[in-house]
Amino acid sequence: MSEIKVNEETVKKYATKLGEKATAIGYLPMKDGNMAYSRANSINHFRTAMFDLVEAVDAFQGVVETDA
Repeated sequence: MSEIKVNEETVKKYATKLGEKATAIGYLPMKDGNMAYSRANSINHFRTAMFDLVEAVDAFQGVVETDA
């Protein structure tokens, strides 16, 4: 089995950058009628998947922090 070495400071920097990027995004697909109503359901599924991805990355960060 191989050992994976993780620099805790580097991971924290990446986590901070990811958090800053996530808060900087203004996601308003229905604003000013720029998207047809028929696509709203697909966008909702996409948004849910993105939130799940962010939660998974957050959970991964927690695992890495405890292992480091």
